[in-house]
Amino acid sequence: MAMRMAAAAAVALVAVMGVLAPRAAAQTTPNCAAKLVPCSQYINTTGTPPDTCCGPLKDAVQNDLKCLCDLYATPEIFKAFNISLDAALGLSKRCGLNDTTAACKGGIFQHLINSDQMQKPFSYTVSSRFTLRWWQWQWQQRRSSHSVSRFPRIDELVPGFVIITEPLVHFHMELEAATTVRAPVEVSVLRWLRLQNADDEVSGEQPEKYTGVTSTARLPIPLSVAPELRRAAAETEAERAAQRRRHKSRGYINYKQRETQHGSFKVALKADQLSARRNALACRRHPSRRCGGVLHSLGEAGDGAIRLRRAAHGEGVPPLRGRRHPAVCSVIDSAELCRNTHPDREFVEEADKASMRIYEHLQYLNTNTTLYNAILKAEGESVLLTEEARRAATTLRIDFEKGGIHLPKDKLENANQLNLEIAQLGRKFNENVMNKPGFVDVYPASRIPRNMQRLFKSVSRFNTSKQMNTEKQKGLRIVTESGNLSSALRWISDEKVRKQVYIVGNSEPHENIGVLNELIHARDELAKIMGCKSYAEFAIRPNMAASADVVMSFLEDLSNIVKYKAEEEFKIIQNFKRRTCNEKSANLEPWDEDYFIGMMKSSVYDLDASVIAKYFPLSQCLKGLNVLVESLFGATFHQIPTRDGESWHPDVIKLCLHHPDEGDLGFMYLDLYSRKGKHPGCAHFAVQGGWRLSDSNYQLPIIALVCNFSGACGITARLNHGDVETLFHENISISLVLGLLLMSLKPPSNLFEYYAWDYRVLKTFALDETTGDAIPEKLVKALNASRNMFPATELQRQIFYSIMDLTLFGEQASKPMDTISTVADLRRKHTSWKYAEGTHWHTRFTHLITYGAGYYSYLYARCFATTIWQEVCQEDPLSRSAGSAIRDKFLRFGGSKDPSSLLKDFAGDAIIRNSGSGIIPNIGSLCKEIGL
Repeated sequence: MAMRMAAAAAVALVAVMGVLAPRAAAQTTPNCAAKLVPCSQYINTTGTPPDTCCGPLKDAVQNDLKCLCDLYATPEIFKAFNISLDAALGLSKRCGLNDTTAACKGGIFQHLINSDQMQKPFSYTVSSRFTLRWWQWQWQQRRSSHSVSRFPRIDELVPGFVIITEPLVHFHMELEAATTVRAPVEVSVLRWLRLQNADDEVSGEQPEKYTGVTSTARLPIPLSVAPELRRAAAETEAERAAQRRRHKSRGYINYKQRETQHGSFKVALKADQLSARRNALACRRHPSRRCGGVLHSLGEAGDGAIRLRRAAHGEGVPPLRGRRHPAVCSVIDSAELCRNTHPDREFVEEADKASMRIYEHLQYLNTNTTLYNAILKAEGESVLLTEEARRAATTLRIDFEKGGIHLPKDKLENANQLNLEIAQLGRKFNENVMNKPGFVDVYPASRIPRNMQRLFKSVSRFNTSKQMNTEKQKGLRIVTESGNLSSALRWISDEKVRKQVYIVGNSEPHENIGVLNELIHARDELAKIMGCKSYAEFAIRPNMAASADVVMSFLEDLSNIVKYKAEEEFKIIQNFKRRTCNEKSANLEPWDEDYFIGMMKSSVYDLDASVIAKYFPLSQCLKGLNVLVESLFGATFHQIPTRDGESWHPDVIKLCLHHPDEGDLGFMYLDLYSRKGKHPGCAHFAVQGGWRLSDSNYQLPIIALVCNFSGACGITARLNHGDVETLFHENISISLVLGLLLMSLKPPSNLFEYYAWDYRVLKTFALDETTGDAIPEKLVKALNASRNMFPATELQRQIFYSIMDLTLFGEQASKPMDTISTVADLRRKHTSWKYAEGTHWHTRFTHLITYGAGYYSYLYARCFATTIWQEVCQEDPLSRSAGSAIRDKFLRFGGSKDPSSLLKDFAGDAIIRNSGSGIIPNIGSLCKEIGL
């Protein structure tokens, strides 16, 4: 890096700090200033400056480094030349100066350490994006007792030292890592600089205005500073320990500070009392903790309690927009994303701890009687006038009561403990699925199709032949995580290998048998405390269905309707296997389903997966999403680069959704490919919800779409058509258009699956990589025909999953349930396929955790989506009128309107029907679609 770049960066630091250079530097200034005169006119120009400019700078580097560093440590000279940082960086680059950064920065930093004059607050624009503000501070109590008489040599500096400036009210610097010399360390200003005048106002500006603004500047630390840093670190740690002891003695819940950086999301859990306020006083009173973190958010929740109390007394109506405060949501969801996707175990572990601690705090909030009583009073006195506000209040009340706030004290404490236990068991279940998948070693490697071998790890063993010769044999290890398991069962022709993979893949993790039993017991106990006969009843009661009996009746009726057609399809598949294997008595096994169904579809309709995939490179599929949102909603997706430290993996892609009239609508991260330790299956994480913070301030949503596609990674990678359907299903751009997450309904996701099968849509983006030709209509018709070959079999599988989920969390007998035999019996009753003895695939079915007693909602959503597609979208799927109807009549309400009313207003009264005390979907459109 050039000398000018180094000097300018140092001056930026000195100018921001407002530090005057020592007297010795001022004496040398005139000579140095004279050397800059030839360059002054080239500061703000482009192109390569002449030698009359660059030459003197190079001479200064070689002959008068100390002088030049002193020059740039003097803000007056810097100001006189009117040199902006960006301009100075550009000049240094054009002059080709690149070897003095460390020396000049080290010298400037040494001046900073030895300076006795700390100036008034000084604002300096580092770039067009960030303005950093530093408040007055005193270095005297941190200064070393000795002074340094010379600048350190380059070989005495610690490279890679980073200062992260965070313009919050209180500053301190993370010092622990700074004690290791010659190692890159990252140091936060938030544990070093101490704000002594915390009560002073800063230009009338509120500190929260700057929250989240971050910039970095690289700065080496001289060796002479290290002892001082170590001393300051020890003092900081002593203060933190003393603060923890004080909190413990006062009965506060001790949240130790946890920092988890996930991409651009930095989560800080501070040790603070739960009633922390949102303003700067919280930081002033607890100087070893940072504002802007989780408990700052919880402080805002405390403010919400105050507003609710006022509302209850008629003093104003709080703008209730959702179930949880947006800041708390962003903390939880960011930690969940990190926990489920980050490749570094240390990040995952810290995110897990952060997530559990904030969950504990939410449990505390959910049992806050002041909030609950305020909501009851407001709801009862009809203070909340709008439908949206009334529904929000009702939802909040239900959430409170699901936590047991209305129970006697002893039962409430028991419910709290059970909720924590349930959360911990759920985490343990998912962690076991991700980290203990099992594996199968296949020898020789030739038993695996050549085009699949790249997906699996090479292994070897030594074989001894009958002639006593020892030879090395190469094989492949199939780790049975979800993506590999699916690919192996779909494409490997060797039945023995498929059997091995199926049995191992559906017998791990074995530990989850016990975890699931504990979870079932804990949920059942919680439900009974809440006055329900089962957890299924407890979970379903607030929803449209209103009763577990209503749902079970719906599922069993649907199972009976589809059973005959599913048995016919089973016989067709079995006969195909007998013809293919030339065995008249061959029976279908559980590991045959995906393989022979796939083979039949390919043979009947001449479908070649590699030919299909050439029309679906990832780059074109993203264009497909763009076509969808532009045609329907007038918005566009475009890919934008991630900043340093923003992405948690190189494969992550960032998209921005933009509307020409409304501006940016939100951001989406795509993490699409399978890797070890990643969340199994597909899911989306709401990193930041879209919220109306005030009449003039709207928080844009940030969402991460996480999938487990197999194959090559990168923007040029190809997707199979099933992956394209998944991408459209999980396409939560509709939520970005809306700005709110539709957590109560899934029909939009199911609706957009149809777009992945419609030729009118596919021809707009599914283009041959080589020729640019659109996908042939004949090929799309073949895909649709293959899709409709075994619709009853697929529907039967989803019915079985739903009934299993409802049964496991239904009424419990006095004797603990044997989940393995229960699931086996349900499979035999509700599907045509055998159960493989010894397997327990349900112990890797993570929907039991996230949708406990709620998996049926997928079938509800499919019925609704089928009706909406046939009634609203099928005639012209890309018409703006269809998009307007979807957005204005369906999406825009989010969770602010009753789902049943929303569906009827959008698609007509026939879309739902009453069943007992609850509501079920009309299955007519679904039956029509699959030929029932």
